[in-house]
Amino acid sequence: MKLSNVAFVFAELGLPVVSGYQPLRNTQRIVFDIVRSFQREIAALERYAVIGLESYSSDSLFADLSGRDWTSAFVQIPRDQFTNRTEPHPDIPTFSDFLEMERRKRQIGTDGEMIALMAERQRLMKAHRPDLAEAVEHVAVTQGDGLGFDIASFNDDGTSRIIEVKTTTLGVFAPFIISANELRVSRDRPNEFYVYRVYDLRTNPN
Repeated sequence: MKLSNVAFVFAELGLPVVSGYQPLRNTQRIVFDIVRSFQREIAALERYAVIGLESYSSDSLFADLSGRDWTSAFVQIPRDQFTNRTEPHPDIPTFSDFLEMERRKRQIGTDGEMIALMAERQRLMKAHRPDLAEAVEHVAVTQGDGLGFDIASFNDDGTSRIIEVKTTTLGVFAPFIISANELRVSRDRPNEFYVYRVYDLRTNPN
């Protein structure tokens, strides 16, 4: 009954209705209010998600930064300001092409992983471990993205280092999502698990 009431509200607001739920008109006003509130929250998340996506280009990124010493891109964790958050500007338009948005987000994620991959290989080469550098594996590509991490690498002594890469075109304080699977792996393998946060991807990645 309730799902049919929600279906009616969706239909009234011009939203897509899930097939199989016949809209029922006898709907309480609070259902309209809840759906509208949900719409506003989704719109805010959507606006935040598209910041930095609209003019991103992988070609320009790697053309400008080819040959960089990525080991110098590691910075100290800014622990004192984790409560800071970047809010979307209210005038940013809603991005309605979700397929294009997803494509750009995936490209940004892949580019961040490539930077982390180069940094790991360079780090191991500097540690005089070319054997380990050659063995670093981009498992998100070679084995799929369900492992709970993106890169299988090594510490200087040859022990395992597994890396989940989180990338943004925004600044260092932009929040990120970590999945239940990634969290599980971090708990199962705490001495091996690292999160590499690649930020300012478009301007000056660190």
